[in-house]
Amino acid sequence: MDYRNRLKGAVTQALKKSLLIDAGYHVVPLGIEDVIREVNLLDKKNYLGWNLPAPLRKMPDFFVVDKDYKRHYLVEVKYRRVWDEAAFKRLYQGLLEQVRCWGNIFLLAVSCDSNNPSAAETPAQFIRCAVLSNEIETNGDMLHIEGKDPATDGTISMYLDERYFPEWNYLYRAQEVFGEISRQGNEQTLEKTKEILKGLRNLDVFD
Repeated sequence: MDYRNRLKGAVTQALKKSLLIDAGYHVVPLGIEDVIREVNLLDKKNYLGWNLPAPLRKMPDFFVVDKDYKRHYLVEVKYRRVWDEAAFKRLYQGLLEQVRCWGNIFLLAVSCDSNNPSAAETPAQFIRCAVLSNEIETNGDMLHIEGKDPATDGTISMYLDERYFPEWNYLYRAQEVFGEISRQGNEQTLEKTKEILKGLRNLDVFD
């Protein structure tokens, strides 16, 4: 598979995995590259030639369980250097197909340029989270995204097709979904993750 895409995915996933583990979550790698390692040796043409079923191709990156084994999450990690309409349009179809196969998925979105109007470089400027599900509307499948209204701090539901994209500040902060991240002692890991992501902005491989 493409080296640049594999590198971006590996670095981003490693950061998110470390963040969750340090906060006390149990993290099981679930992506197809982890389950069927041989696909890492294939170019795109040969990979497509395998004609793998959609549930295999669309496996989320992680299966995550809280430290008390009371709640689990299927987590998909996506990196985009810039979070804008064009970036989300490229993600849309893959995410829609993924929730068709797997139901609710927690998207951990990572961006080095989120177009966030806030001038402060907080972790939320680089890492956000949303709950994705598939909703059947009268005009066909739409991606349902649960996030947070920045004006009221209340939950907001967005029904989107590929013509629209959720603005960064309408997604949850990661610690609002994965509450253990915000517990005392874990904030330092979140800050370190932010600093690493800031450093990635200047690497061409992460365009």
